[in-house]
Amino acid sequence: MSDTVMPQLEAIAADIESQEAEIAAQLEAMKEKKEAIRAVISMFDGSSDTTAAASVAEKAIASAKTSTAKKSASTTKSTAKSKTTAKKKTKKKDGRAADWQKYTLPGVKDQPMPEAVQMILATQPDKDFKIAEVMSGLFKDNMPKNQYLKARNRISNILSGGVRAGEWYKGERGAYRLTSG
Repeated sequence: MSDTVMPQLEAIAADIESQEAEIAAQLEAMKEKKEAIRAVISMFDGSSDTTAAASVAEKAIASAKTSTAKKSASTTKSTAKSKTTAKKKTKKKDGRAADWQKYTLPGVKDQPMPEAVQMILATQPDKDFKIAEVMSGLFKDNMPKNQYLKARNRISNILSGGVRAGEWYKGERGAYRLTSG
């Protein structure tokens, strides 16, 4: 009997160790995302140099992406599939990025726009953000008007889609917030 039980116990122990490693990687990724959000918060409240905060946010986001790459194969496949879908939506048919994307701030440059919008809303979950406030958290000030309008339309669509998906809420007078209120 112990000949059949021992391999089963070893397999269970290996599964638990695998799950432990995955959870540790997820925890590390969450810590890095939290650092990135704090960096963005400091951009909004003016408590630190904006470029330094953006640099910290960019590094934390990049680090979070690499640490989540250590997830299990099925999770990685679904994540890769969603990232590919997000990239396809932001790229033109000939492979070039939309012109307005070159005006994104360093902390959000390599992030899919829906994640960047959620990061902005997460800086102050109970605050109502107008589209213009979200735009100022995502894009440089020197953006040409035609690019600004295209980007604003995209951000507006992302915000509306997030409300439909239940990711955030629409407040009064066209404002959006992360929490219901």
